[in-house]
Amino acid sequence: RNLRGVALRSVWIQSNPKLSSLNGLEVIVQLGTDYGGHSLYIGSNAALASITGLGGVSGVLPGALRISQNPALVSFDGVEGVTGVAGHDSDGHSIYIEGNDVLRSVAALDNVQGDLPGALVVIYNPALESPQGLLGSHAAGTEVAWNGRDVAIRGSPALCAPGDGVSALRTMCEASAGYG
Repeated sequence: RNLRGVALRSVWIQSNPKLSSLNGLEVIVQLGTDYGGHSLYIGSNAALASITGLGGVSGVLPGALRISQNPALVSFDGVEGVTGVAGHDSDGHSIYIEGNDVLRSVAALDNVQGDLPGALVVIYNPALESPQGLLGSHAAGTEVAWNGRDVAIRGSPALCAPGDGVSALRTMCEASAGYG
Protein backbone atom coordinates (compact mmCIF):
# COMPACT_ATOMS: atom_id res chain seq x y z
CA ARG A 1 0.00 0.00 0.00
CA ASN A 2 2.77 2.44 0.84
CA LEU A 3 5.24 1.24 -1.77
CA ARG A 4 6.77 3.90 -3.99
CA GLY A 5 8.93 3.73 -7.07
CA VAL A 6 8.83 0.01 -7.73
CA ALA A 7 10.90 -1.32 -10.65
CA LEU A 8 9.98 -4.69 -12.09
CA ARG A 9 11.49 -7.02 -14.64
CA SER A 10 8.24 -6.92 -16.64
CA VAL A 11 4.48 -6.77 -16.17
CA TRP A 12 2.55 -9.74 -17.55
CA ILE A 13 -1.22 -9.69 -17.02
CA GLN A 14 -3.01 -12.53 -18.78
CA SER A 15 -6.25 -14.53 -18.60
CA ASN A 16 -7.92 -12.77 -15.69
CA PRO A 17 -11.61 -12.93 -16.67
CA LYS A 18 -12.89 -10.68 -13.84
CA LEU A 19 -10.08 -8.11 -13.73
CA SER A 20 -11.58 -4.76 -14.77
CA SER A 21 -8.76 -2.32 -14.01
CA LEU A 22 -5.10 -2.16 -13.08
CA ASN A 23 -5.71 0.14 -10.12
CA GLY A 24 -3.09 -0.46 -7.48
CA LEU A 25 -0.21 -0.74 -9.91
CA GLU A 26 0.49 3.01 -9.86
CA VAL A 27 3.64 2.36 -7.81
CA ILE A 28 5.35 0.69 -10.78
CA VAL A 29 7.64 3.28 -12.34
CA GLN A 30 10.14 1.28 -14.35
CA LEU A 31 10.03 -1.93 -16.35
CA GLY A 32 12.72 -4.28 -17.55
CA THR A 33 12.25 -7.19 -19.90
CA ASP A 34 11.35 -10.86 -19.48
CA TYR A 35 12.87 -13.89 -21.19
CA GLY A 36 10.48 -13.53 -24.14
CA GLY A 37 11.50 -9.92 -24.69
CA HIS A 38 8.37 -8.25 -23.22
CA SER A 39 8.31 -5.27 -20.92
CA LEU A 40 4.52 -5.03 -20.84
CA TYR A 41 2.16 -7.86 -21.83
CA ILE A 42 -1.57 -7.49 -21.26
CA GLY A 43 -3.63 -10.22 -22.91
CA SER A 44 -6.90 -12.13 -22.74
CA ASN A 45 -8.49 -10.23 -19.88
CA ALA A 46 -12.22 -10.34 -20.68
CA ALA A 47 -13.37 -7.52 -18.35
CA LEU A 48 -10.31 -5.24 -18.44
CA ALA A 49 -11.63 -1.80 -19.35
CA SER A 50 -8.84 0.43 -18.02
CA ILE A 51 -5.05 0.37 -17.76
CA THR A 52 -4.78 3.77 -16.05
CA GLY A 53 -3.17 2.01 -13.09
CA LEU A 54 0.05 1.91 -15.12
CA GLY A 55 0.28 5.71 -14.97
CA GLY A 56 3.51 5.58 -12.98
CA VAL A 57 5.45 3.77 -15.70
CA SER A 58 7.71 6.15 -17.58
CA GLY A 59 10.66 6.23 -19.92
CA VAL A 60 11.81 3.89 -22.64
CA LEU A 61 10.67 0.29 -22.38
CA PRO A 62 13.64 -2.04 -22.94
CA GLY A 63 11.31 -4.74 -24.30
CA ALA A 64 8.12 -5.11 -26.31
CA LEU A 65 4.71 -3.69 -25.53
CA ARG A 66 1.94 -6.19 -26.33
CA ILE A 67 -1.74 -5.56 -25.64
CA SER A 68 -4.07 -8.11 -27.18
CA GLN A 69 -7.41 -9.83 -26.76
CA ASN A 70 -8.85 -7.49 -24.13
CA PRO A 71 -12.44 -7.15 -25.43
CA ALA A 72 -13.51 -4.42 -22.94
CA LEU A 73 -10.43 -2.15 -23.23
CA VAL A 74 -11.41 1.25 -24.67
CA SER A 75 -8.14 3.20 -24.62
CA PHE A 76 -4.48 3.04 -23.67
CA ASP A 77 -4.86 5.84 -21.12
CA GLY A 78 -2.28 5.08 -18.46
CA VAL A 79 0.81 4.57 -20.61
CA GLU A 80 1.39 8.23 -21.46
CA GLY A 81 4.73 8.11 -19.63
CA VAL A 82 6.23 5.60 -22.08
CA THR A 83 8.63 7.49 -24.35
CA GLY A 84 10.02 4.70 -26.49
CA VAL A 85 10.41 0.99 -27.08
CA ALA A 86 14.04 -0.16 -27.37
CA GLY A 87 13.48 -3.89 -27.76
CA HIS A 88 11.34 -6.56 -29.36
CA ASP A 89 9.83 -9.87 -28.33
CA SER A 90 10.81 -13.28 -29.66
CA ASP A 91 8.19 -12.93 -32.43
CA GLY A 92 9.80 -9.74 -33.73
CA HIS A 93 7.28 -7.21 -32.33
CA SER A 94 8.17 -3.97 -30.62
CA ILE A 95 4.54 -2.86 -30.40
CA TYR A 96 1.76 -5.41 -30.92
CA ILE A 97 -1.89 -4.36 -30.55
CA GLU A 98 -4.38 -7.01 -31.62
CA GLY A 99 -7.97 -8.11 -31.12
CA ASN A 100 -9.18 -5.47 -28.66
CA ASP A 101 -12.82 -5.31 -29.74
CA VAL A 102 -13.83 -1.89 -28.36
CA LEU A 103 -10.42 -0.17 -28.36
CA ARG A 104 -11.05 3.30 -29.78
CA SER A 105 -7.79 5.10 -29.03
CA VAL A 106 -4.06 4.47 -28.66
CA ALA A 107 -3.36 8.22 -28.37
CA ALA A 108 -1.72 7.60 -24.97
CA LEU A 109 1.29 6.32 -26.94
CA ASP A 110 1.86 9.83 -28.37
CA ASN A 111 5.09 10.19 -26.39
CA VAL A 112 6.68 7.10 -27.96
CA GLN A 113 9.42 8.43 -30.23
CA GLY A 114 12.37 7.06 -32.18
CA ASP A 115 12.90 3.93 -34.22
CA LEU A 116 11.34 0.62 -33.21
CA PRO A 117 13.78 -2.30 -33.47
CA GLY A 118 10.89 -4.72 -34.05
CA ALA A 119 7.66 -4.54 -35.98
CA LEU A 120 4.72 -2.23 -35.32
CA VAL A 121 1.64 -4.46 -35.59
CA VAL A 122 -1.90 -3.13 -35.14
CA ILE A 123 -4.43 -5.69 -36.34
CA TYR A 124 -8.08 -6.57 -35.77
CA ASN A 125 -9.12 -3.71 -33.52
CA PRO A 126 -12.49 -2.99 -35.17
CA ALA A 127 -13.35 0.15 -33.16
CA LEU A 128 -9.94 1.87 -33.45
CA GLU A 129 -10.64 5.32 -34.83
CA SER A 130 -7.28 7.01 -35.28
CA PRO A 131 -3.58 6.21 -35.70
CA GLN A 132 -2.75 9.00 -33.23
CA GLY A 133 -0.24 7.51 -30.83
CA LEU A 134 1.46 5.45 -33.53
CA LEU A 135 2.97 8.32 -35.47
CA GLY A 136 5.96 9.25 -33.28
CA SER A 137 8.20 6.47 -34.52
CA HIS A 138 10.31 7.21 -37.58
CA ALA A 139 10.83 3.56 -38.58
CA ALA A 140 9.91 0.07 -37.37
CA GLY A 141 11.66 -3.24 -37.83
CA THR A 142 15.14 -1.73 -37.78
CA GLU A 143 16.52 -5.01 -36.33
CA VAL A 144 13.86 -7.64 -36.99
CA ALA A 145 10.53 -7.95 -38.81
CA TRP A 146 7.34 -9.91 -38.11
CA ASN A 147 6.36 -12.31 -40.90
CA GLY A 148 8.43 -10.19 -43.28
CA ARG A 149 6.63 -6.98 -42.28
CA ASP A 150 7.99 -3.99 -40.43
CA VAL A 151 4.62 -2.24 -40.17
CA ALA A 152 1.26 -4.03 -40.29
CA ILE A 153 -1.98 -2.11 -39.77
CA ARG A 154 -5.15 -3.87 -40.87
CA GLY A 155 -8.53 -5.19 -39.79
CA SER A 156 -9.61 -1.93 -38.19
CA PRO A 157 -12.56 -0.74 -40.31
CA ALA A 158 -13.27 2.34 -38.12
CA LEU A 159 -9.70 3.62 -38.57
CA CYS A 160 -9.61 7.02 -40.20
CA ALA A 161 -6.39 8.91 -40.74
CA PRO A 162 -6.40 12.56 -41.81
CA GLY A 163 -3.94 13.58 -44.51
CA ASP A 164 -1.07 14.25 -42.12
CA GLY A 165 -1.66 10.87 -40.42
CA VAL A 166 -1.54 9.05 -43.75
CA SER A 167 1.61 10.97 -44.66
CA ALA A 168 3.28 10.08 -41.34
CA LEU A 169 2.39 6.40 -41.75
CA ARG A 170 3.64 6.40 -45.34
CA THR A 171 6.92 8.00 -44.24
CA MET A 172 7.31 5.37 -41.48
CA CYS A 173 6.66 2.55 -43.95
CA GLU A 174 9.13 3.96 -46.45
CA ALA A 175 11.81 4.46 -43.79
CA SER A 176 11.17 0.97 -42.44
CA ALA A 177 11.51 -0.62 -45.87
CA GLY A 178 15.20 0.25 -45.81
CA TYR A 179 15.72 -2.18 -42.94
CA GLY A 180 13.55 -5.14 -43.95
